[in-house]
This record gives sequence, C-alpha cells and structure tokens, in this order.
Amino acid sequence: MAGVGLKPISSHMEKYLAGEMLFDQKFEMLPGGIKLFPGVKALDVLDLKEKLVIRSSDVFVTSYVRSGTNWIMYIVLLIANGGTPLEKDLDSIAPCIDIMKLIEVEAMESPRYMKHHYPYDHVAGGPPHQSPAKYIYSYRNPRDVAVSWYLVEKQFAHKSPLTWSKYLDDFVDGNVVYGSPLDNIRGWWDHKDSPNILMLSYERMKKDPVGAVQSISTFLGYQLSQKLIEEIAANSRIDKMKMNLESFNSALTKYKFVRKGAVGEWHNYFGPEDIEKLDAAVKEKLGETDIVFDYGDTIGA
Repeated sequence: MAGVGLKPISSHMEKYLAGEMLFDQKFEMLPGGIKLFPGVKALDVLDLKEKLVIRSSDVFVTSYVRSGTNWIMYIVLLIANGGTPLEKDLDSIAPCIDIMKLIEVEAMESPRYMKHHYPYDHVAGGPPHQSPAKYIYSYRNPRDVAVSWYLVEKQFAHKSPLTWSKYLDDFVDGNVVYGSPLDNIRGWWDHKDSPNILMLSYERMKKDPVGAVQSISTFLGYQLSQKLIEEIAANSRIDKMKMNLESFNSALTKYKFVRKGAVGEWHNYFGPEDIEKLDAAVKEKLGETDIVFDYGDTIGA
C-alpha cells in the first residue's frame, strides 16, 4: 500500500495546542464565507480545487469535521490491506489534504488515500460527480458534531474563553472553521446518486458495522469473504482503532481528534433552547431533503 509522510496533522496543530498562537486570532476565508483552519491559506485551497489532477485510483473520505472521517479511512485501509492491521500511523498513509499544498498532494504515490472536509463546491480537483475518483461521505447528527468539534476546539488557546453558548451560536450560524455542517451535508446530498459517491450515516455505521464494511468494500470494487468482512468490522471498532493509533504515538489520539465515537453525547451539553435553535436550522437548510438524523435515543428530522 502506497504511503506518504507529508505534513502530519501534529506539525500544523502543535503551535496552537502549545498556546504559541491563538486559534481565533486570524482566519482566511473561502468564497462563500467558509472559515479556514488557522494557518491554512485560501490560495492553497483554491489551487487544490482548480489545479489538482485527479487519478482514477484516488480514494477520498470526505465529511464535515467530527463525522467519522478517520474511522471510515481506517476501514478503507484495512480493506485495501486485506484485513492486516496498519503498520504505520493512519495520518502518514492517508493524510488530511486540507492542510497540504498542491505540490505535496501531487507528490503522493498512487493509490492516493485522502481525507478532506471542505464543502462540495471546494473539493480538491473540482466537482466530484465529474471525477474519475471515488468519494465516501459520512454525515452525523449535528448535535453530536457540535459537541465533538467544541471539545476539540477547547484544546486550543483563544483570545477569550470558549463557552458552549457562544460556540453553539457560531456553529448554527456557520461562523466556525469549515462553515455550516448543514450546508456541507446539503452540498453532498444533492449529488448522492452519483455512481462514484457513497454516502453513509455515521450512526447507522455504528449500529451495523458489518453492513458498513460490506458497503464500502463493494463500492471500492473489492469482493471480500463474509469472514473477512466480519473481521474488518471487529478490528475497526473505535477502541481497536485507537489502540493501533496509540502504538504509533499518533497525533490523532494524542490530541483527541479520535475520541469516543459515541452517539448521544449531546445530552450532556444541550438544553431545550439549544435543541430548538439547532433544530430550526436543520429544518431551514435540510427540510426539503429526506435526510433523517439519528440522535441516539430517538430518530428526528
């Protein structure tokens, strides 16, 4: 399996996690008001979008942040590796290209396995439905996404303390890094029937991991035995994945980019007004679709 040791996520995060730079000091923006991760240049993102030449062997795992990107990529790599556990850190085999430059992505050997979080209209290489690559997109209920992204952001130093109330207001308004999760989901949902795009529900994957592995492997063109599918499902559980990552001292676990993978953690943070506020945004932005979110204890639109 081809790998690349380019720009591990830790090299980009260290200065913010150490408090040497404030997370909310300066952001660059993409057209449409999409706020980029601190230190990422809009020109680099646009270069990737407009100039990256896509290969037919490319595999993208895309999603809004905190929606299962690393977990799905881990499954993809186990499938590609015949079920054999990874012998290198996930992030060194399948990097997050959001923080990479065009020349770095171009230098990756085929097949390229790439993690990506940008909205549909800003994906590297141009519109996915016109691409020869394959794209796996996962969506997660926005209440758990909000809590998970909030807890990650709290690790970073800010100009003023990051409060849950302020963060949720910004999250609902799309005034957070990567913009609105609901706009992100809608952009991909509108192209869900493209043959090179596989859309997965994070919560349904949790409930039926064997079915998820089957869907991913079939989509990627693999014909696996039922025994191997079940082994991969068992070995890609969040706890097993974390053990593998920790064996390489991965930044993904060190800095809690891979956490618990729980469904329903939002109960510990959301009050009635918070639920009402976010549900109104869901109705406004996704009400015309047939998307159904699983909130852990109940299914709601």
